[in-house]
Amino acid sequence: MKKQLFLLIGFLLATTPLFAQETVEKPSLVGIWQYCSPTANPFIKDSQTDELSLDTTVLRGNLTFKILGHSGDFSNMFLSSDFSQINACVNAYGTYEIVADSLYIEHITRSYSDPVYNGKKNRMPYHFFGNNYCVFSYTSPKNGGKAVEIWRRILGGIPAKTSQPQTEPKSPNPAKVN
Repeated sequence: MKKQLFLLIGFLLATTPLFAQETVEKPSLVGIWQYCSPTANPFIKDSQTDELSLDTTVLRGNLTFKILGHSGDFSNMFLSSDFSQINACVNAYGTYEIVADSLYIEHITRSYSDPVYNGKKNRMPYHFFGNNYCVFSYTSPKNGGKAVEIWRRILGGIPAKTSQPQTEPKSPNPAKVN
């Protein structure tokens, strides 16, 4: 009886990897993100695989931040400086939801910087490059134009000593940025 039990346990342990599927967990959007302005085309397409990678050396962080909370709330914040002091203001807030693997929807309660967004839903496909860069695309309700935003996750540390990676790894799925 013991021998059969050990054989059964051994069989289950030996065959479990055959049935297990490897899952790659997508990074979370929750956190603080800094908007990055590209100085050149930041997207590099591999000619053999058609995969996109992100050249972060051409991205410059600016003073706009997106804060995505665990409870589904968001705030966009802008910092400005007149050289004597730094000022901060919330320029939009509301709630968000993730409705598909790569579709984020902002329900904008109030936009101080552009009232055309007040009460609107902003549907934005998104794509991660590594864990700390995310690209959102959307159609502007103001003029119908396409927009692409690149955001960098804010990491903990001392700013002068925190270095961001120069190039994020290739995407596991080729990105289509409109």
